[in-house]
Amino acid sequence: MEWRCLTFSLVLLASAGCSKKKAPEAKDPTEAAGPETAALVDKIVGEYQEAGHAIRLPLEVRSARSNVVQAHFDAQQGILFSKNYFESRFALFAVLGMQNYGTPDALRMFSMLGLSKAIIAYYDWNTHRLVLTRSELSALADQEGTLMHEVAHAIQGTRFDFSTLLRENRSTTEGRNIFLCVSEGEAEALALSLHFARQGKTLDDANAAELSAGLGRVMSGEAAQAYSFGRSFAVMRYQQGGWPAVVEQLKTFPLSSEQIIHPEKWKMDSPSVVVTPVDLLDTTGAQLIYSDVIGELGISVLLNSMSISTDEAYVASTGWDGDQLQVYTKGDGYGISWLSQWDRNLDAYQFAELMRKHSTFNVWHDASHPRRVLLSSGLLLRSTDRRELGAPVPEMAGDAASTAAIELAWRARDTTAPRAEGGRWVHPRVGLSVDVPTGWVAGEVRGLDVLVAPEVEGFSDNMTLI
Repeated sequence: MEWRCLTFSLVLLASAGCSKKKAPEAKDPTEAAGPETAALVDKIVGEYQEAGHAIRLPLEVRSARSNVVQAHFDAQQGILFSKNYFESRFALFAVLGMQNYGTPDALRMFSMLGLSKAIIAYYDWNTHRLVLTRSELSALADQEGTLMHEVAHAIQGTRFDFSTLLRENRSTTEGRNIFLCVSEGEAEALALSLHFARQGKTLDDANAAELSAGLGRVMSGEAAQAYSFGRSFAVMRYQQGGWPAVVEQLKTFPLSSEQIIHPEKWKMDSPSVVVTPVDLLDTTGAQLIYSDVIGELGISVLLNSMSISTDEAYVASTGWDGDQLQVYTKGDGYGISWLSQWDRNLDAYQFAELMRKHSTFNVWHDASHPRRVLLSSGLLLRSTDRRELGAPVPEMAGDAASTAAIELAWRARDTTAPRAEGGRWVHPRVGLSVDVPTGWVAGEVRGLDVLVAPEVEGFSDNMTLI
């Protein structure tokens, strides 16, 4: 089973999840963790306390099989996802040529199964305990690093109510991704601070190479993005104002995932509120079931899930300024409207061309409104009069300049990308060069640089550097 598209806004709470609503008393399906694990947690808690981080005690440590974890998160769907979320994603995936699950309910079922399989451990904020999953994936993970991350969530749970924050930010994909980046980013930064402390350092000593370590590196490419971007943003905030500045993120969230992905845009590039004009598309006989803001991170994740290269996905999603996705039921099918606005005319063009190439959307983008792209499926334009979109929005010089600089820097990094050269796999960023086995080639899987073996019966092995 291929899980690529399932991680689109699904691995939201792989480290923290439980509704505040009390369930009826029942036999606890989890088991007490072994004494060695409990002792390791006590050690980590002590290190955090020595560093000045308050944590409510006792902190219980449990373990559970993956089916128990799946049942747990199945019961939390009401808090994890808004009404009609899966039906809207089912309609969107179809237009984007992604995996067809047959029905929205089947997509929901496979999604929750994929979520439970991706979870190594989580902090249950209702019972204030850690739960470790007994699975093949968890057996491969660094247990101490995982526990550092989960205990960090327990520190967060001591300070605020997870369920309230999630409910306040779950209404859009963009809101959930901001919450995920900030909450997981702080947990990653806290865990990283323990690693540094053991070396006599602080996060002030952090650099880009060291920030590549962390829980996100053992997750699939899509899920890793929020952890990676969130970690970098949290470390940046620490270096600007210590832990109080990091904690402040969960009180006054960044305005967009764009500001987290590109810290240079933080407090500088505010997103635009995009509203699709009521009379733009013919919705006769259609019923609106879902309205969403996807955001830059959501678009990037979605494009990567479509087997689009990391380079194309990054360039096409950079420069996002705002969007509105609307999904309708229409007879036995669906109608979709997705209007987006971009920092530069070039950004809009890049996104539009990628959608023309990789989707069955009707794509509208022309010189009359060069910063806007309208994607539609199952809905017809009421008129070809472009005045329906209002007055063209001019580029904002500062936003356009920062996006241009970001894209230029991204393209320049290609000179350090891993590549097969002279019979060797060269990885300039880490100074690695190894012999390439006969028939193997350099490639990419879910955003990770890999060596890919010759195909055998439709499958290929690959290996990567973590």
